Amino acid sequence: MPRISLRSLNERESGVIVKINAEPPLRRHLTELGFDPGSVVTVINKGASDLMVIQIKGCCRVAIDTGMASEIIVEKMKAGIPPVQGRGMRRRRRGCSER
Repeated sequence: MPRISLRSLNERESGVIVKINAEPPLRRHLTELGFDPGSVVTVINKGASDLMVIQIKGCCRVAIDTGMASEIIVEKMKAGIPPVQGRGMRRRRRGCSER
């Protein structure tokens, strides 16, 4: 599958995060939001503004600007194929990071 930036995905398209090309402070912030390599992300809303609403790991939604989204490299998923999440997803009290 092709590797593209998260910004390039259209609404209702999904991808698996391959890497984050940002500087360490931004990379740390994105990781705290749940953007980890291997995580499945889906574009929920890509409006006319500079913001995108992204669903991470199937449980939480985060709005990020398109500049941040362009730093996240994903492997686009084929439509209709459910992602494999490994051990399963567990919600923490805050956010949706796995334990």
